[in-house]
Amino acid sequence: MSRECSQQAGFTLVELIGVVAIAGILLGVIFPAISSAIHSSKRHRSHWQFIEIKSALDDYYLHYGCYPDFLSQYEVPIPLNNYCGALIESLQGGGSSARNPSGISFMEFSTKFIKNQILVDQFGSDKIYIILRQPERLEIPRHCFHGTIRNAIPENGLRESMAIYSIGLQPGAEVISW
Repeated sequence: MSRECSQQAGFTLVELIGVVAIAGILLGVIFPAISSAIHSSKRHRSHWQFIEIKSALDDYYLHYGCYPDFLSQYEVPIPLNNYCGALIESLQGGGSSARNPSGISFMEFSTKFIKNQILVDQFGSDKIYIILRQPERLEIPRHCFHGTIRNAIPENGLRESMAIYSIGLQPGAEVISW
């Protein structure tokens, strides 16, 4: 009686483990780069979101000669989420209201800006603030800004009429509008 060896094509366990190890190493190298790119993209989208709000508020000022009534001329960070409805009513137009008598649309708010009637940045943070410069000053002083965002402000202050910024939910997720 002779015995025949059957030869089956396939991969050995060592080859499979090698392929899985190489795939794991590649993912370990690629994932941080992708994560960094996503973070950078969210930061840029939030920055442009704030620029868009700032531009709409400037247009409102040019049309009416003042900012919406919920904004003060004091260098105090105003939490926009406390005034989200007022911000939308002031800037979104579509009918006259006490905050926008002409009904002009200065900005359209989409669902990417508003979640559950709360203004959020691209990181999902609802800690968004706005500061207006006092009329007699040339800059917004550094001490007026909250938390870690203060470190991004020059020592002599920010030479802007207005700044919008968010304090991130995670480190490195802070965004400012200038």
